Amino acid sequence: MPQRREPHNGHRRHGPTGRARWLSPRLPVFWSRFPDIDLRLHHTSLAVDFRTSDIDLGIAWGFGDWDSVASHHLLAISATPVMSPDLMAKHGPFESPEDLLAMRLLHQRDHQSWVDWFQASGHTAPQIRHGTVIEDSNVLLQSAIAGQGVALGHLPFVQDDLTAGRLVRPFELAVSSQRAYYLIYPRGALRDPGLKAVHDCLLEEAAS
Repeated sequence: MPQRREPHNGHRRHGPTGRARWLSPRLPVFWSRFPDIDLRLHHTSLAVDFRTSDIDLGIAWGFGDWDSVASHHLLAISATPVMSPDLMAKHGPFESPEDLLAMRLLHQRDHQSWVDWFQASGHTAPQIRHGTVIEDSNVLLQSAIAGQGVALGHLPFVQDDLTAGRLVRPFELAVSSQRAYYLIYPRGALRDPGLKAVHDCLLEEAAS
């Protein structure tokens, strides 16, 4: 465990709130291992310039090909339909993804994510123009939990809800994204022992 005379402020960049859903339950693990390191979490969907900000470490969505920063693969993401158990009991079982078109679909930002999901899963990509658009992913999932429709859940972010039975999957089909979440940080930053501890702990949690 790194010994520090003063607390180290480890900052992470968050965009979609799903990242916070993954990170928050894991904070006690970090606190127990490194009680001398204080964290300050900053949630933003904006790109972070390490040269002009006081952010030390970020979690970014992309292909990991950023020239200006060092990056390390953290989490692979796949999208799968999720709904409440009550909605499943009332309308299921579902034989194929096309059966979901008769349901109220919940969208994040726009209708395109469902169209892309149908296409990537090898099914006909319909022109979806119905359903409710919800900007915030936490509100989106709460709407699905409340039985208000079918959402695209992102694994592993919805795994706790699935394990607890708050959400169910109508079928096991999940579509992997070509993008992923990466730890990003200035080149050479891991020479700082506190930052290295944050970096290594996050990678261990992602691999577990």
